[in-house]
This record gives sequence, structure tokens and C-alpha cells, in this order.
Amino acid sequence: MKIIFTGSSSFTGFHFINELKKNNNDVYVTFSKNKSYYLNGKNNRSIRVKKLINENNCYFNVNFSKPSGLNFIKNKIKKVDVFCHHFANTSNYKSENYDLLNSLKNSTEYIEKIMKLLKQKGLKKYVYTGSYFEPSEQYKKTYKSFSKYGLSKLLIGEIINHYCYDNLINYQWFCMEHI
Repeated sequence: MKIIFTGSSSFTGFHFINELKKNNNDVYVTFSKNKSYYLNGKNNRSIRVKKLINENNCYFNVNFSKPSGLNFIKNKIKKVDVFCHHFANTSNYKSENYDLLNSLKNSTEYIEKIMKLLKQKGLKKYVYTGSYFEPSEQYKKTYKSFSKYGLSKLLIGEIINHYCYDNLINYQWFCMEHI
């Protein structure tokens, strides 16, 4: 299966990609910033990205909250089966000052255009991935969240689900706890 994975430098993104590769999927591993941004440090993110580069086809400067994500799809993708939306605005995500509205805008502004382009390339499923920051299934039913970041992830998932329904695309929410 051909899969585009976004948010690849995150802890959970790294582990999702490894699981996808174990099952012999062809994964387009994307990063929103340039290669040197990730490789110049000695932190955990840099270590993860270095491992991903050694084992995958990686694409840098592909930001799906900007036109570069659309350009990547138009120019680099011939066929895709699954789009894994793992990217999110994580700036200050543990703080009460987390910008919920900006996060919603950044994560959903190009969703419908992305879906339409991907559908032309054979998209079968749009998977919205997450981690323990999102509300659990129990809380998802009541829309309770323990952080603004968690609430943003929940609302983004609902927006994606809406656009998938409108565009006749199969939608799945998948959390790291499912692995």
C-alpha cells in the first residue's frame, strides 16, 4: 500500500511509520521543515529523523498547512492509497496559552483541497492519527478534553471526518494506543 505520512518527526509519528513499514507498506515520509533543521541537533527529534532518513524515502519542506503540501501531491505523488494526517501545531502544546484557534486553522485550512487532489491519485482512506493527548473514546463521546491541544486534535478530527463524508472518502481515527 502507498501511504503518505505527515508529522513524521514526532515521537508517535516515528513509531507509526515503523509499524507501517513492518507491514511492507510504501510510506512517503514527510517533514514540514528543511532537512538541516532536523539534523543539526542532538535531541530526540534529530535522532528519530536520522533513523527515518536511513530507512525511508523522505521528503522535506512539505507542510500540509501551506501550499507546499499541495505542490508535493501535485508534483511527487502518482498514486496513493492512504493519507495519514499526523501533523499538528505543537508549539507550546502543554501550556494554557496554546493557540487553539490557530491550530484549527493551520491543520484544516487545506484539507478539502488535499482530499480532492489525493482522490485523483487513487486515495482510498484518510487516517487521522493521534496519541495519548487526545481524548479517549470515552471522552470523545462527551467532547471533554484535558488540554487545549487535546481539544484541538479532537475538533480537527471532526472537521476531517466532515470533509471525508462530503468527498466520499473513507475516514478512520487511529490512536497510538491501538498499536
